[in-house]
Amino acid sequence: MIIHYSQLQTYLICPRKWMYAYWQRIAPDVQRDYFVFGTVFHEVIQYVLVNGLESEEPWPVSNSITYIDRSGEVQIVENPEAVTREWAQQWLLSWNMAVGFTLDNKSVVGTEIEVHVPADNWMLVGKIDAILEYPGGQRMIVDHKGCNSLPSPGYHMHADLQGSLYCLLAMKNELIETPWFVYHYYKRKVPPKPKLLKDGKLSTSRNQGTDKIRFFQAVEEYGLDIQDYADFYASLPDQNMVATFQSQRTQEQLNEATWTLFKTMDEIIETTKQLEAIGVEPGVNAPVPNMAGVIRIVRRDCSTSCIYKSICEAELMGWDSRPCRERFTVVPERYRLEESEGD
Repeated sequence: MIIHYSQLQTYLICPRKWMYAYWQRIAPDVQRDYFVFGTVFHEVIQYVLVNGLESEEPWPVSNSITYIDRSGEVQIVENPEAVTREWAQQWLLSWNMAVGFTLDNKSVVGTEIEVHVPADNWMLVGKIDAILEYPGGQRMIVDHKGCNSLPSPGYHMHADLQGSLYCLLAMKNELIETPWFVYHYYKRKVPPKPKLLKDGKLSTSRNQGTDKIRFFQAVEEYGLDIQDYADFYASLPDQNMVATFQSQRTQEQLNEATWTLFKTMDEIIETTKQLEAIGVEPGVNAPVPNMAGVIRIVRRDCSTSCIYKSICEAELMGWDSRPCRERFTVVPERYRLEESEGD
């Protein structure tokens, strides 16, 4: 059995959600906005890290983007390249200010690096967003995370499972020597450009949510003098598109992550046996019978934003879930390694 970290994480949040997403492998025909734009911007970041903004390589986003907005309506972005190029420019400026990143003082060891560690009857697979190497040789794992609002300055994730497991995987595959991990949060929305008032001056309302980068760009664009806005400019945040949190994992954290990994894998294997026993076939979009009899698939944390909420609630109540499943289709297996890699 091949298990990717995202499966592990989903199971820990809700085993029932894991069943729909990774056993039955069903997904909505049209995805929610946060999923679509998170994926798109993730691809853009990887492109910029490897190629820069001025590259002649094909831009990673060219086709129209279809998504479901927060009100449940289907929306289409016809020209995503223009939108994402502007976003990438703002993101790169924010990244530079947040961590001093340029291709001159750090090198990109790789992006989308797949690593895996086999065990007796399963294999854990992880896909690392990027590994950066500093001039002194220190390497760091970077994980990109899209968000609508940046975490507060006091928000750190030193003891999380993902960071520790990715460090273990990278060390096992001899990609890093010390377990340094960086969470890179980015906003999926470009900060607004300040409004130009009728008197030819820029608005200094804090409600606009602008930052130093965006405000300075507007001053230059309109041919104004930044000194006229010195006090207001000084009060603005340096940038509000990027936040980074880094830490070195301790041996205790790595040991705890290893214990959680093996314990959860035992649960997943047991759950698959129970699903097979009640006739729930993998990769089939069909109602799950005798839901109450699947002991380990019990709601642990139900979110109103969960895409499987309607199906899940119908089957918990013993109702026919087929109408809820009509907008879902079976997707291909997300990860499949060559047999030679698993030997």
